Amino acid sequence: MTLLGVNIGGTTCSVVLGTADGQVLSREAFATPGRDECVARLRELAASMIRTDTVAVGISCGGPLDADAGIVLSPPNLPGWNEVPIVREIQQATGKPTFLMNDANAGALAEWYFGPDGGCSPLVFLTCGTGMGAGILIDGKPFDGACGMAGEVGHIRLSDDGPVGFGKRGSFEGWCSGGGFAQYAGINAKEAALLAQQGSGEHVGHFAEFGRRLGQALAMLIDVLNPQRIAIGGIFMRCEALIAPAMNEVLQRECLPQSLKACRIGPASSGEQIGDHAALAVARYHAQVDPLDQLLRRFPELAACRADIQSAADIICNTYRNGGKLLLCGNGGSMADCEHIAGELLKSFRRKRPVREPWADRLDSALRMQLESPLPAIPLGTFHAFTSAFGNDVDPAATAAQQAHALGDPEDVLLAISTSGDAGNIVAAAQVALAKGLSVIGLTGRSGGALVEHTDVCICVPADETYLIQEYHMPVYHAMCMMIEDEFFGDACNG
Repeated sequence: MTLLGVNIGGTTCSVVLGTADGQVLSREAFATPGRDECVARLRELAASMIRTDTVAVGISCGGPLDADAGIVLSPPNLPGWNEVPIVREIQQATGKPTFLMNDANAGALAEWYFGPDGGCSPLVFLTCGTGMGAGILIDGKPFDGACGMAGEVGHIRLSDDGPVGFGKRGSFEGWCSGGGFAQYAGINAKEAALLAQQGSGEHVGHFAEFGRRLGQALAMLIDVLNPQRIAIGGIFMRCEALIAPAMNEVLQRECLPQSLKACRIGPASSGEQIGDHAALAVARYHAQVDPLDQLLRRFPELAACRADIQSAADIICNTYRNGGKLLLCGNGGSMADCEHIAGELLKSFRRKRPVREPWADRLDSALRMQLESPLPAIPLGTFHAFTSAFGNDVDPAATAAQQAHALGDPEDVLLAISTSGDAGNIVAAAQVALAKGLSVIGLTGRSGGALVEHTDVCICVPADETYLIQEYHMPVYHAMCMMIEDEFFGDACNG
């Protein structure tokens, strides 16, 4: 398995092919040109470096971004990048699942995955490069805030006046970024560091001021977040000896002693590979992310359903482990959902499912290679001759119940889908299934209706109108299909 990383920086861009443990297999880098030329170059490199075993592409870029939509939204360090659909561009070039994350969160993930302090929580990463942003990880997951803007520490004002960064005079980014440093030092940080190391008192003073302002901001982060680890990239990583003394002096004076003692502060462990590792970390995070967590990030209003979704997936997994099958029933759009779910389970969904049973060796190799391992699922109501005959001869409202009676065994599970929860034929099927000893899962709307009383677990999505309920049902059952498939067919997304 390989990952592809795309790092978009204000100064340099790179595309890297690497492994899940951060080993870079190949790399191409170039100075950041204008938007259109840059996007074209990134597409070209990504397409040329992708491999068949590449499972995901990660893009690390300075914010602001709309990560869910895959769009770069006018970052101050990328002039002209106004609403650039970068995920669409790279995904079209590679044909692989592609994900976008701000460079601060991506750097934090790189520290978590590839650094020696990956188990630390909370973990904070500061970019400290062309701009200043923070990535905050809690238990290995980025903290995005209410609208994805958490971690924009560069906007914090540290003084009433001073260099401008993030559009604000005297801001953290103004004092502690490459662009801000050049404003008060008159030269860039790389040149100033050489002069300071040669004994220039003026430039030693500039780095001391940088350190004091960095300490001032870190003290706030430490007192508020109480992190175990703060990793700092960019200028601090390259000029630690010039910056750290003044920074530590301020921290000793300003921080709560217990919080400061608990926090290890130092340069990013990836060193100059931080941009490459950050992009690979984005790919790794999304390739391995738990489908339920991913669902709730996209639809936070479903958080109240989390326990029921997990329980439903667990019940279905246990059914499959015990040799049982999944029966599904619904009406109209819900019947279409039943067929959709069966389609995802009877063949591969996101993962390869090679047939490994011994009997497959009796087939010719071409046919054997075409087959995929199934998870047995039967949508009730699709037996049209039976349905019409039973409906005519007995009662249309009992057809699903009759099929549950005929096809259900105690080791099986019935997934009953009803937007209202009050569909009589679906409730009847659930009653029969429970009476026969099957497990029963309900998928319905906010009220749950009568179905709730005849299920072991009922997922009641937070909507009342039929079409809105159905719009929630699809991402819920897709997440469940992913969870079930993950359980039986490996640990890495096959794309």
